[in-house]
Amino acid sequence: MAWKFLNIGKANAEIERLEKELATIKAERDEARTALESNNSEAVKAAEGFQADLAIARTELEAAKGQVTKLTNDLSAATTELTTVKAELVTAKAQIADPAGVIQKAASAKAAEITSSQGQPPVKVDPTTSPAAPGKEQSGLTGIARVQAAFKKQMAPRDS
Repeated sequence: MAWKFLNIGKANAEIERLEKELATIKAERDEARTALESNNSEAVKAAEGFQADLAIARTELEAAKGQVTKLTNDLSAATTELTTVKAELVTAKAQIADPAGVIQKAASAKAAEITSSQGQPPVKVDPTTSPAAPGKEQSGLTGIARVQAAFKKQMAPRDS
């Protein structure tokens, strides 16, 4: 048993070493806890900043969705207008392809208006029997000259 009492000095030295090591570990733990708390507060601040950025992004997204909806409606209206314009273009091309028909209808309407305003009944005229019709003896004449020649021929005194 004497031997055990002689080793008490070594045990006491080991206890002191372990107590110093424990104190060092506790100090490191306290430093780590302080750093963790500091990092935690920074993380909380960063998370709050991210949430604010997210709220702004959501607002901008809603505004962008509204613009997309408006532009979609505008596109739909423009497409409808384009369809209408295309139909009008087809009608205009048909009128350009047959300008004589359009002019003849307008002239007939105007002539009927003039004669009715003077109390005359409208006169039906067949364009194929008109002296100004194509193929009637005005060779070499075109346009107004042809019409004038036909008019002169019709107004010339007839020998009966």
